[in-house]
Amino acid sequence: MYYVAPHSGLTKVVAAKGIMYRTLSYHQDFTPSEDLPSVSVVSSNDGLTADSLLEQQIALIKRITALTKSLQQRVLENSNAEDAKKKKAAKKAEKATKKEAAPPRKANDVPCGIKDGKPTPRDVGQSIPCCTPPRFLELDIPEKASWGSLQIECTPADSCWMENAETLAASKAFNIKFVPNQKFFRATIERNGTTETIRDRVNFWQFIGECLGLYSDAFPLLALQSDRWLTKANDVIDGLVSQDKLMREASSFLSRWDSLGTADAYSIADVVVEGILKNVHKSNNVELFGKRVQEALQQF
Repeated sequence: MYYVAPHSGLTKVVAAKGIMYRTLSYHQDFTPSEDLPSVSVVSSNDGLTADSLLEQQIALIKRITALTKSLQQRVLENSNAEDAKKKKAAKKAEKATKKEAAPPRKANDVPCGIKDGKPTPRDVGQSIPCCTPPRFLELDIPEKASWGSLQIECTPADSCWMENAETLAASKAFNIKFVPNQKFFRATIERNGTTETIRDRVNFWQFIGECLGLYSDAFPLLALQSDRWLTKANDVIDGLVSQDKLMREASSFLSRWDSLGTADAYSIADVVVEGILKNVHKSNNVELFGKRVQEALQQF
């Protein structure tokens, strides 16, 4: 075999190399002999070209560049971690300084605490006057709130509350004439020689409430609460809301209070709503409410 040196210049030198092997004999054991030439060491440049060396250099440069970037990133991360630790330590030192500078707290100076107070009606779920005798409001009656005679033309749906209104009027010696089974509601009031007509039930209930001392615009909260239930009652008579729904709403409210209009006395709203719910299956608290209203009517 022959070996051609890759960098021989213009003149190529061809020379024999001692890389031949002896043919082994299969008829006798092989014993190494000193006269056998050893395998010659191939030159380090064997099989390498200028292009392959260039590729290896480029790959080495890329690897060194990647390692350099990784090292820079690791140094930056360590630097950020050290900065974060320094900031955290500075905050702790600042808090400790503020704590030391704060005035000492007295032993009996408790920053917060829970004290057992007297339960309110909303806490215990029932009103305070639940065991007091039932009674009506006794508001001042204005001079204009009076009538000589009152005629009410009403529908069959109005018969439910008329009995309670008639009982109240009789206790004050007021004359009321009911004309039932009409297609509409209308109240005609005669007083001081003049006639006034009211076609809205809520306005009429407010009027008789003022005349009986059970309603007054001088007390806004009382008036708003009464107007709320009077409007609900009017919706039931007009067929917009069922009696059962009104009963359930009243039951929810009466679970905390004894009356609908005020906290401890009955107003015109209680009288009207009780009359509308008279012939309805009621919950226990609404049934008790009706009995107490009737008891108060007997004492009015």
